Amino acid sequence: LIIEHASQENTGRYSCTAYFPNGRVKTSTVDVLITDNNVRPESNKVAPRVNPLNKNYVVLQGADFSLSCEATGTPFPTIKWTLSGKTFESNVQQSGNVLRIFNAQPSNGGVYICVANNEEGMDRSYTVVEIDRRERPTLEIYPSEPQTIKVGESVRLSCRASAGVPYPTITWVRKDRMPLSSRFTNDAEGVITLREATLEDAGEYECRAENVAGSAVIATTIEVLQPPIIRLEPNEYHKITENDDFTIHCSATGKPAPMVMLTPPRGAMRSHFGQQTEGLREVTLNLHRAELNDAGTYECTAKNAAGEDSQYLTLQVDMKRGDVGGSDDYDRPTATQSPRPNPRPNPQLPFVHTYKAVLGEEATLLCQEELKSARTEWRRSDGRPLPYGSTVRGGNLTIDNTGYDAEGLYDCIAYPLPNQQPVTVVRIMVEVVAMPKITFSPSMPMTVRPGDMVDIYCNITGVEGQVNIRWHGEDERPLPPTVDVHGNYLRFSSIAPEDAGRYLCNVTHRHGTITKAAEVIVNKTALVHDPSHSGNRNINVAQGSSIQLECKLPPGAPYVNVRVSNEILIFEKYTPSIRVGITRESIFKVPNGELL
Repeated sequence: LIIEHASQENTGRYSCTAYFPNGRVKTSTVDVLITDNNVRPESNKVAPRVNPLNKNYVVLQGADFSLSCEATGTPFPTIKWTLSGKTFESNVQQSGNVLRIFNAQPSNGGVYICVANNEEGMDRSYTVVEIDRRERPTLEIYPSEPQTIKVGESVRLSCRASAGVPYPTITWVRKDRMPLSSRFTNDAEGVITLREATLEDAGEYECRAENVAGSAVIATTIEVLQPPIIRLEPNEYHKITENDDFTIHCSATGKPAPMVMLTPPRGAMRSHFGQQTEGLREVTLNLHRAELNDAGTYECTAKNAAGEDSQYLTLQVDMKRGDVGGSDDYDRPTATQSPRPNPRPNPQLPFVHTYKAVLGEEATLLCQEELKSARTEWRRSDGRPLPYGSTVRGGNLTIDNTGYDAEGLYDCIAYPLPNQQPVTVVRIMVEVVAMPKITFSPSMPMTVRPGDMVDIYCNITGVEGQVNIRWHGEDERPLPPTVDVHGNYLRFSSIAPEDAGRYLCNVTHRHGTITKAAEVIVNKTALVHDPSHSGNRNINVAQGSSIQLECKLPPGAPYVNVRVSNEILIFEKYTPSIRVGITRESIFKVPNGELL
């Protein structure tokens, strides 16, 4: 309260009352007595008179400011500038009757008083200097660590200004100055989402903030990985003759470059398997003068940080015919043959059953329908030897690591009694099928936070032809209404704790159906918005816990920026041209559990 040119009418008691947000009221009083100085000044002396100053001045933060104080009086008065209640900062100086502020800062604001003195008296004038804050932006990025995703996956980058007045404009750019891909969407100011990423989306991305006080840049990296894709030459099935030379070449593409391994059939022991069967991007295996034991299923596997892929080659090695030139080799039974008489079985053949064996897995053919006490023997109807690694036990034929060479018709021959004709009791046509392999991206189980956008990709490998993919809950329960399915993707736009559980990817193709479960864990201890807190002025929380505050503005309300200072939420008004500085995703932690 400033009383200029006080008179006796201003004598009295003055009260200052403060009203606090918690309802408390405090009042202080002061008694003011104005006396009349009846002493007449000598005619040649005049008391000081200060020219009135403007009521207030607004100075931009960082700018220089000067203000002159003009006064009259005889003798000429001395001029002194003071700051009500404060001492001058180091950047505030008085030069003659001029007040100078260099590089103005918020702490320089206040009531400045120009005082003029001479022997006849004193006069003063007041003005308020306001510092219009200007602060360069300071940026925070989430997630703070570089992001690694696979081709086809999604990632969200969030950038916000933790400081900056006025609130800065935020934009995302590629550091290499290439335009952002059309697969990016702007979800909110400073928040971008990349969907269905490709290898071209890998690179360094910059978040830039700019206001009148300056600019700031913060960067992060997106690394896009590609699971291996194998090319096997030759592929699936190939037939050669004993003593032939044969080459198997397996290569794979992917990012990072995959490690490729070529695994020969179990039990194949030859000197050429001492060759390098593992390499970066590719591996080659040369079979010189192929032997019967080289037959079987060769598996090519490629692995990198994004996943793995497998393909199989079934190699059939036929015995060298007698009408083809000599050989240093000699005829001998294979590991699955044993010298035996080959009597002609009963011409009354049983019904042919069909058995679908899964490539690379164990297959068992049963021969227990009839004549259980008789000796039995398994043969291939075309006279070829049984597949490598086959064993017969208890009348059952087991084929280990089934390959495409196992396809064909098999007969179970029973010998009832000595000197009796053998009887064909079981006939089975074996078909070797390649079942799909299911892998998930990201790997399971996965842990997420409430509110996250979650994409799960059901990746199908190891099968050719059309496949049908269906997502569903356990026990064939339908998916929640908040879940969307886009092709192979299961998408949660904003996952909630009740969405936790197992989700099944069901793959159907011409050979059958397989199912694999993806388990999603929602971390309920993460910050979750509680609608009950919206609009409450007082919220009680336990010490050490976390709370999310949501700022919702009514229609037509002025735009505001929200910052936290000394555990106090401060709302600063800006002009309507400034955008809202807080979204519902902005989170504040109160250190001691008490919000003032």
